[in-house]
Order: sequence, then structure tokens, then C-alpha cells
Amino acid sequence: MIRLYFLAFLVVACSQNETPRSAPGPAPTSIQEGPKEVVLTVKAPPGQLVETPQGLWVKAHLGTKAHPLELQDGPASIAELGFARTWVDHPACPHAVSVRSKELLGGDRWIDRVEVRCKDKWFGELYFDLTVVVERQLEALRGADNPRARLGLESPSD
Repeated sequence: MIRLYFLAFLVVACSQNETPRSAPGPAPTSIQEGPKEVVLTVKAPPGQLVETPQGLWVKAHLGTKAHPLELQDGPASIAELGFARTWVDHPACPHAVSVRSKELLGGDRWIDRVEVRCKDKWFGELYFDLTVVVERQLEALRGADNPRARLGLESPSD
């Protein structure tokens, strides 16, 4: 009889020590608003000259601020667009990928920060060094008779 009471005591004591298991809740979801930032990868090795579909030349680098891609020909916007659409690896996009300049910084070098975007899915940034193209344009203007007229800022004098 004592054994039976002892056994009942153990069963009750063990059942009270067990913690009730809760049902697993829904997995936490990460709520992200807007497009996600991705890393864009240049498909050409650093230092290699590559041609865009428009026939413009770009010297490949990592495309970062420290190692920007070097434009050899212009117009810059067309070269940047052509390069980003053909020589840059990025996630798939069901829409047309847009390429636009976000900021142009002058100084010793002319660096253009360019955003490559797939609407509201993803975006990434590339940096282009426009120094060669800008210097070439400045040199052409220095040799002009009337550079302001050539730029369309004034009408040519008769």
C-alpha cells in the first residue's frame, strides 16, 4: 500500500514539473518596404577594355567608388546605359532595367554615381570615372573660336 501511494506521488510530482508545450507560432517574417539593395558584378576583368552595343569603350574595374569604371568614349549617359545592360551581372528583372545618374562629383576626377534599378524589386550602384571624356570635351572647347556659341549658350556673331 505504501508503495502504491509512493508511486502515485511520483506520477503526480512528475506531471506537475512538465511545462506545457506551446503550439509553434508562425515563423517571423522580415518586413521590408521598398526595393532591396543588391551587389552588382562587372562581368569583365579589371583593366580590360570592353565595347558597349553602341560602340563606346569602357575600361572595366569593380565599379565601386574606390575603383570606378573608366569611360573612354561619350556621350556618358549612353555609355553607362550600354555598359550596365550588357556587362553587369544582376538579379533577374521582369521589367526593363533602368539606369540613371544619381550624382556627379568633380575635382581631380569626374565620378558619376549611377543607380541600376528593377522598379520596386531591387537596386544597386555603380561608379563611373568620366575624367577622360570630360577632359576631351574641355580640350575641344579650348580650341574653338567661340566656345559659348558652340555650346549653344550664345548665338554666333555675324
